[in-house]
Amino acid sequence: MVSSGEPSGRVRIPLRLDRFVATVEVPAALAPEVRGLFVDEVRKDVAEVGTLIQVDDHDRIWSDGRRWDPGEDQTLLDQLIYVLMQASLDADPDRLHLHAGLVSRRGRGLLVGGLAGSGKSTLIAQLVERGFDYFTDERVALDRGMRLGALPKPISVVSGSFTVLDGSNPATSGVGASSHRLWHVPASSVRPQAVGHPLPDLAAIVLVEYRPESEIIAEPMHPITVARVLLSDSIDVDRFGPDGLLLVTKLCVSVPCFSLIHSGTPEVESVLTSLLDRRSPHSVSEVSEVTGLANTGQRGQATCAPDSVLGVSPGVRGAIAADRALLQVAGGTLVELDESQTAWLQLLDGETSVEALAAEVAGAVGSEPAAMQRTA
Repeated sequence: MVSSGEPSGRVRIPLRLDRFVATVEVPAALAPEVRGLFVDEVRKDVAEVGTLIQVDDHDRIWSDGRRWDPGEDQTLLDQLIYVLMQASLDADPDRLHLHAGLVSRRGRGLLVGGLAGSGKSTLIAQLVERGFDYFTDERVALDRGMRLGALPKPISVVSGSFTVLDGSNPATSGVGASSHRLWHVPASSVRPQAVGHPLPDLAAIVLVEYRPESEIIAEPMHPITVARVLLSDSIDVDRFGPDGLLLVTKLCVSVPCFSLIHSGTPEVESVLTSLLDRRSPHSVSEVSEVTGLANTGQRGQATCAPDSVLGVSPGVRGAIAADRALLQVAGGTLVELDESQTAWLQLLDGETSVEALAAEVAGAVGSEPAAMQRTA
């Protein structure tokens, strides 16, 4: 491990990533490349070191006495970004971190989510080039008051995967870093003045999927479905605790949610801009908590029977929003209920039999009890 001081021939580069302050110490020969890679994150206040992350003379990375091995398929700079992300996560246990990007247009924020490999970062690079402001392509923090925090970093896309970054290829521009796996490009090299703006109010959430040669298809999504996708790809929902599911559900209900299929054509920018001007069809007041505990008598709280037909257990937690429910059952599995299943869930009180409930519902809608039970 290298010394905790600053030996001769080494350079310290102070960085700020949202709340996280770190200093990267590298051999002098590596310093220009690291500064260029993190040009948007280099901080001006150098009074405190924060977390010291060191690259030794053998390209090994150390943080808090722990050695990180870049591995066979990752370059040193690939791994340095990863170590910074992990260290920032460890330093921020009080917020939930979503694997998502954040950009804005005219002060209106767009949260960009999607499954791994769906093209989130590539789309964000395209939006930045076409006038959106950049906050992160990787991680958005959410506190218990539903306030967002963005962890800034270079935009990272699969090498050569998209023509939007041809002019920002680090191998030819000399800005950022490239490997056989990834291009890491500072947002300011894609478009000057793209970073450094006040954090925006969230206006919309979009789940993206890149499909070559596809037309642009943007459609509304139910907030429960969007919450399930975001939670399934969150970084630390288990560490954050049981409130995470309810918190993310409230976030998704608070703004319009959409799916977006696109092939990277320039028109995607105008489509997303138009989505930012829509209003949410739902209200956060519609969200109610679901627990599998005994009925506490709290108003607005749905309870469920341990042996219900929905298969939930006494430890279940979840949320109901706009007639659909999202439950987290044993082992952390997320189960999304449709409108019919959610209606049954809201009737369960842990005491009334399903047969009695079916008869009551059937009488109310003019159907047969047996038919009602089959929908449960």
